[in-house]
Amino acid sequence: MEPIKVKFPIRWRKDRWGNYRWWAYLEDGRKMVNARLVMMNLLHTNYLPKVFKVHHKNEITDDDSPDNLQLLSQSQHSKIHSPRDYKYGVSKADGRVIYDKARRSDPLIHNTSLVQMKEWHNNHKDDVGFKEKKNAYAVEYRKIPENRERLIAYSREYHKTHPRRKSNEISQL
Repeated sequence: MEPIKVKFPIRWRKDRWGNYRWWAYLEDGRKMVNARLVMMNLLHTNYLPKVFKVHHKNEITDDDSPDNLQLLSQSQHSKIHSPRDYKYGVSKADGRVIYDKARRSDPLIHNTSLVQMKEWHNNHKDDVGFKEKKNAYAVEYRKIPENRERLIAYSREYHKTHPRRKSNEISQL
């Protein structure tokens, strides 16, 4: 098979992540990164499914030499660029659901964050600046109609289950 021909000279353009790459515009109207075109010519094929990724072995995306390119599946490519997270024993590349399940099963993640949150609030409860910011946020929060309705409904439900005590009941405590 003869090499795939390009319509225009290969151009230096941004990809969707904002990184500059060499782009090839083919005669049949397709546009692709030059590394993908080089790999297609190496494999003598006119089509390379999107599930296959072209990996640069030396991590330099400008180097599209055939000996620097490697064809990988999406999962293999993700495992190279997203190394294992040994804290949970799985990688995000293994799948978001599997990663989140392993993360949630870690007992320290919830307890630690709750303890840290309580500790932070205890350290800042006497800070005047913190109180002012907290009160200003609460005032702004109440100004939003949906939040105001939610707070009123919560208050009504609370007072149904927790009736107010009369002043003589409080003095007896």
